[in-house]
Amino acid sequence: MKCETVLLTASLIVAGGSGECCSDPAVIATGDYESRVAVTGDFALVADGYAGLGVFDIGDPSHPIEVGRIDTPGFAGAVAVVGATALIADGYHGLRVIDVGNPESPSEIGVIEYPGWVGGVAVTGSVAIVAAGFGGVRLLDVSLPGSPVEIGVIDLPGSAREVVVRGTTAWVTNDRRGVCSIDLRDPEQPAVTGCIDLKPRGAVASDEVEIDGPGFWIDALVFSPPRIER
Repeated sequence: MKCETVLLTASLIVAGGSGECCSDPAVIATGDYESRVAVTGDFALVADGYAGLGVFDIGDPSHPIEVGRIDTPGFAGAVAVVGATALIADGYHGLRVIDVGNPESPSEIGVIEYPGWVGGVAVTGSVAIVAAGFGGVRLLDVSLPGSPVEIGVIDLPGSAREVVVRGTTAWVTNDRRGVCSIDLRDPEQPAVTGCIDLKPRGAVASDEVEIDGPGFWIDALVFSPPRIER
């Protein structure tokens, strides 16, 4: 059976595998509040809340080691990676651009400020999608990762909180409309294609969304397939 590396970020980072060939998972307590994780090569980048960005060497899944860390001024709630550049959704302190080319010494090389809480970021190809709170959803050209350029904006009612991407569609959680799907085929003119209202299902607010097979998870709720309200 093939071994796999699994990273969980509820209150710990867990690296390990499944199957008879794999060792027991290793558990490392990280700095503060683990929100999201991205992987590049043999390194895991953990958005660690008020403790900033943690960099972990996972080359040996049974012995993950923290090798670097950089504090951010806000709350590092999500992370996406493009090449050797990490994009950090840093709450009220915008989108931080971090050079992780030297994992032992990550450094900030830029920042994009937004008028509100930046809670989510995802990347597809050379486009980054940012959930920028009451600033809506922002699309950035990251073909030059160290110098992202805004190319598209879409307003949503309420606050855009979290984002995930599958193919040419972004799913964005929103405190008024639940979850909205956004067509990314033309990044300069993104379009909302539908929203799912979570209130009839008993959800007051939606802070997190995860793709899982043909459906996706929102907080503790799963919809597969989702019913879109247009």
